[in-house]
Amino acid sequence: MPLAFTENPAPGERLGVWRVEELHDVTPQELTAAAKIGHPAKKAQWLGARRCARQVLDLSDDDRIIYDAVGRPVLSSGLWRLSFTHTRQFAAFIAARSGEIGLDAELMNPQRDVATGSYFMNDAEWAHLQQSAAPHDWFYLVWCVKECL
Repeated sequence: MPLAFTENPAPGERLGVWRVEELHDVTPQELTAAAKIGHPAKKAQWLGARRCARQVLDLSDDDRIIYDAVGRPVLSSGLWRLSFTHTRQFAAFIAARSGEIGLDAELMNPQRDVATGSYFMNDAEWAHLQQSAAPHDWFYLVWCVKECL
């Protein structure tokens, strides 16, 4: 079973992580939407995150994932606000019954040039990175938080 992890991080929230190994039980609407994704691995990750949400939230084929006016995913019934992420062999989602929710996963690469943080960090974040004993940890923490917003 590709479901790797599930949790209820807080009341009214669900989190699921899917190992992108096999894809089955995806809806025709999801297959149609995924058809525009050219890279096979990205397509599998995109479908895996949605399959994970369907399983963990126990959704029917009639429950559709749609996007609000600013492009955030929501369940068509309005019961859940959603966020999706993927990296390499994992895809994940988080859902909340109320409020905004965000999720990001990144493969931490110790060879990554953390100087690229100057492009997205504010002055205080950048100064902290330059003085940090663990600059890669700080880099990925700030990156993931900003991706969630």
